[in-house]
Amino acid sequence: MKLRVLAAWVRMTIIRLTPELFHRRIEGSRDGSMLMLLPFVGFSVFGFGLYGFFEFQEKVQDGYTKAWQFLQTGSMPDISPATLEGQRTAERRFDQLTRENAELKRLLETVLERVSPRKGEAPETIAARKEAVTDLVTDPAPAAKIAAGEIASGDISKGFDALENEARAAESKAAAKWRRLGALASGVDTTRARNAYEQAFKLDGSDFWTCVALARLREEAGDTESAKEAALKAVRLASGMRERAISKSEVADAESKLGNLLAAQRIYEEVEADFSGIAKRNPGSAEAQRDVAVSLNKLGDLLVKSGDLKGARDRYEEGLRVSEHLAAMNPGSAEAQRDLSVSFDRIGDVLVESGDFAGARVRYEESLRVSELLVEMNPGSAEAQRDLSVSLDRIGGVLFMSGDLAGARDRFKDSLRVSERLAEMNPGSAEALRDLIVGYANMGEMFPGQGWWAKANTIAERLSSEGRLAPVDLWMVEDSRQRAEEDVPE
Repeated sequence: MKLRVLAAWVRMTIIRLTPELFHRRIEGSRDGSMLMLLPFVGFSVFGFGLYGFFEFQEKVQDGYTKAWQFLQTGSMPDISPATLEGQRTAERRFDQLTRENAELKRLLETVLERVSPRKGEAPETIAARKEAVTDLVTDPAPAAKIAAGEIASGDISKGFDALENEARAAESKAAAKWRRLGALASGVDTTRARNAYEQAFKLDGSDFWTCVALARLREEAGDTESAKEAALKAVRLASGMRERAISKSEVADAESKLGNLLAAQRIYEEVEADFSGIAKRNPGSAEAQRDVAVSLNKLGDLLVKSGDLKGARDRYEEGLRVSEHLAAMNPGSAEAQRDLSVSFDRIGDVLVESGDFAGARVRYEESLRVSELLVEMNPGSAEAQRDLSVSLDRIGGVLFMSGDLAGARDRFKDSLRVSERLAEMNPGSAEALRDLIVGYANMGEMFPGQGWWAKANTIAERLSSEGRLAPVDLWMVEDSRQRAEEDVPE
């Protein structure tokens, strides 16, 4: 150990003398200069060689120790401050740095003294602090240098502030990267998109749109309760009337899925009033007008569930007028065209409930034409594909109820092919799997005794066991089970 210290002293002496020797003018001949350099070169080789030998010896010994442990236990040693080996590692690293550089030594010791309490602590706590001080002082980042300087000068709080700001900036940057991944994966890979937004939320839970996206993705994955939690967090973070209305609408969506229809209706009515107020103050805003149309459709959906078909149709018709106006203003907008398709479907649903199958078919056919156009415009869009599947399914249903069984079979088959493809592409989407239940049930009606109901029940049971089937859809489990038991081959 003493030779190790001697070697370090020789090395540091050479480093300090080198600039002085090469900048001092040597009186006399050039040969005299060379004669003075020869002993210095020899001394340097000896010093660095000796230091290198001991450093190499220490690393070899450490390597043998770790290799022996790996052979005995099958794992490398844990060098966290919570273990004895970790505490020794932190101590060695700290001591090595204080030996090699006097200025660094002063800074290390000063910072350590500033942040060390005046009472006894556990060894792992001391080791962790030494490791943190070493990392801080050797960190080349500007914020770390500022923090180390502030702490060393005695302004510990200011140093901590610098580190806290740096950490928050790093979290914000990381959260932005997770949000980017989530936005890219949304609609394509629900599991990956949700995971990305969950990570972004953990890093930065104060971003409004992260909470909104997370609420929607949790809902799509079938996790309605946690979707509601994210939506409520968005309500608390909302800035301005539009953000409040958007987040409240997400809360109402969750309440509706949970079966709390009165609470959902109250919130939807508040949201529609908020959006209508914004639209009146901004009559030229297409965004504000669209918000009104969407809120009217959602309120209409809730009224259908409550049995108020007249109230629902009134909302749908009003929403359709807004959507037709926006589509006429911007005929090239896929979003405006899709809103038209949604409105046609909603009105068709009310007409079916009222027994007007012919009128419903007209609206469904209008929706189908728009859906086919959107798929043609963007064949890679999962949303457009699903809209097409839904339109085909609805037309199949109204044909079945009208007695056109051949036409119904064709539409159901076409719809199911799309649903199966979407479920295969995005298995994490509870919505896509629910669509499969509906598709298999339709095929079960058309082709009894062929096991379609058993397929529907398998998915329903799975979603239910995983907690991903909305409470309002739990009836699907028992219904498909009973139909599967009755569905014997003919």
